[in-house]
Amino acid sequence: MSGGLYSMDAKDFDKTLDLTKVKPYGDTMNDGKVQLSFTLPVPAGAEAVEAAKQLLKKMGFENPLVVFYQELTPGYTFFNCYGSTVHTVDFTSIYVPKVESTVTISASTSAARLSSWAHRRVRTPTRWASTPS
Repeated sequence: MSGGLYSMDAKDFDKTLDLTKVKPYGDTMNDGKVQLSFTLPVPAGAEAVEAAKQLLKKMGFENPLVVFYQELTPGYTFFNCYGSTVHTVDFTSIYVPKVESTVTISASTSAARLSSWAHRRVRTPTRWASTPS
């Protein structure tokens, strides 16, 4: 990704990490470079490549580049592409609730009984063994 359209020689990106404006890191901090792979239900050819580029533009990527494509089967073409995004995310404002729990095993549950039950479950992958009695 360091050559051609993605040469960093003439670019002056702010290379400091700002967690309130996180964007993808390709060759250089804050360059917004993204690699994307997908398949379109079209035959391989120049029109297919142009369709992939237009799709990338509609997805908000700048300077879309198809670096590889191959027809997987008649009428379906796989693409490997690069592009740049200007969009960022505020990492400091993200909250993901986490579930905390503890596992309690009663004294009446023996290790041998648990081992036997686990063993039966592993040996019957297509049908779960019943709960041990």
